[in-house]
Amino acid sequence: MPASKPLKKTRPPDPSVAQHFVPAKKQAEASQDGGHGETLYPEDELPTSADLAVPASRGDVERLFTKMSQMQTFLAGEVAKLGTELRGEIDSLGARTAELEDQAAEITQAHNDLAEGTGDLAKRVSFLESKMEDLSNRSRRNNIRLRGLPETVSPKDLNGTVQGILRRLAPDIPEAHLLMDRIHRAQRPPNLSSLIPRDVIFRMHYFTAKHQILQAARTFQLDFEDKPLQLFQDLDPATLRRRRAWRPITEHLSVHDIPYTWGFPFRLQVSAAGRQVALTPSSDLAAFWAAVKCPPLEDFVAPVLP
Repeated sequence: MPASKPLKKTRPPDPSVAQHFVPAKKQAEASQDGGHGETLYPEDELPTSADLAVPASRGDVERLFTKMSQMQTFLAGEVAKLGTELRGEIDSLGARTAELEDQAAEITQAHNDLAEGTGDLAKRVSFLESKMEDLSNRSRRNNIRLRGLPETVSPKDLNGTVQGILRRLAPDIPEAHLLMDRIHRAQRPPNLSSLIPRDVIFRMHYFTAKHQILQAARTFQLDFEDKPLQLFQDLDPATLRRRRAWRPITEHLSVHDIPYTWGFPFRLQVSAAGRQVALTPSSDLAAFWAAVKCPPLEDFVAPVLP
């Protein structure tokens, strides 16, 4: 009978290896809604220190796979639930986004309609302002503005004093045609020094007399008590602002010996090659220079007036 082989001494199992085949103690995390999930491993199935020293059997491995399958099923359910919630939130967000896009489209259309209406309204207001300016100038067409008359001349003496000045200026005008409908001093502008006398505005009864007076004032130097006097056509303040804005144009025409006159409604009239050329705020400046055969004025931009 052959001698039996001596039995090999078995080493105790390595706890670090055995623990991979023994279910670990773990509880489910709290769910997103604030509740606590169920415990995956009941208390009676949790391994003890004695279990860790025993090698894993086939049944232990099967139970481990069963637990892993349960874990997989649990995680799949949680992922499906989160996916359903996320899909609902995405659908809700999509509906809100579509509603906002519709509202933005309505607001855009309303803005475009308002902008178009505002543009038309601005054109109509500009047209009405031009008409009002023209009416104001027509109502002043017989008015003359006298500048430089000292404030020492009292209001009651204005008529006689101005009559004497006009007789010296235009002695050929009959006395009866020097009739004035009214005369008064203008209001003092806020930026005018108190040392500068206010203008005197008077209305001639006869337009022809007024025209002759202004023609004579262009070549005659008037004075009163050694103070120089000036006579101007009385104009609407808006017209004066426009003329000041166009001063570079008139100076450029004067440099090239091109005569011009002001017209109403507001325009600049130039006689060129036997025909009248008018420059209005809406005219093409380059075409105007070409029509009057004058070198263009470089870098001129008409300011936007209120």
